[in-house]
Amino acid sequence: LSYATLANGEQNRTVLPADLAEDLATSLLRYGVPMNQVQTPKPAFLMNQIVLLRLTSLGYGGEHGVEQHYLRQLGGRQLLELETLDEQLSLLFDQPMTLQQQLLIDTLQQEAEIEPLVAGMIGAWFSGDDALFMEMFEAQSGDSELTRQFTEQLLDHRNLGMTDKIQGYLAAGNPAAPRTYFVLVGAAHLIGEAGIIGLLEERGVQAERLTSRSIIH
Repeated sequence: LSYATLANGEQNRTVLPADLAEDLATSLLRYGVPMNQVQTPKPAFLMNQIVLLRLTSLGYGGEHGVEQHYLRQLGGRQLLELETLDEQLSLLFDQPMTLQQQLLIDTLQQEAEIEPLVAGMIGAWFSGDDALFMEMFEAQSGDSELTRQFTEQLLDHRNLGMTDKIQGYLAAGNPAAPRTYFVLVGAAHLIGEAGIIGLLEERGVQAERLTSRSIIH
């Protein structure tokens, strides 16, 4: 809540431009959420909530997510982290207000396109079509300069940090009794030269990319 709430008693009725506040109110009412109930959350938080509400209304449930699937199989294994919760929340909700407003604008403009874009990304990922996946990922990310800068923080900068963490885990192992690490990250973090796989390969870590298509064939 401390990350997601506007500071100093500010409210969205004064923080947001009138036309953006009107568009936000219209969108929220589709999900039964009146605007007067969301005056204190930051625009970036509302942007995330609209995406979640839209996906939930389309049948995507968090209980079916990849994280939940593997957490149920964790057993006695140790759960490590690539990023702290504070790092993630700061990236998502501590952005300048101009960027938060732009992200909210992009989300509202693309609200009707979320379902085909998500379905397209899932299909592209399953088939191993990296180019199509990134094309659709960039399409849902917006095309303003502010949004492109945020996407760079969201992917490229975090890829470097997570690659460092993975390499550290590998180096900490005992060569005489090597350990196996299962690393779970979002799909967009694995693709391209700036992705985690490409960065690890640059550092001498051998990797083999498997897709459903390559396994079947």
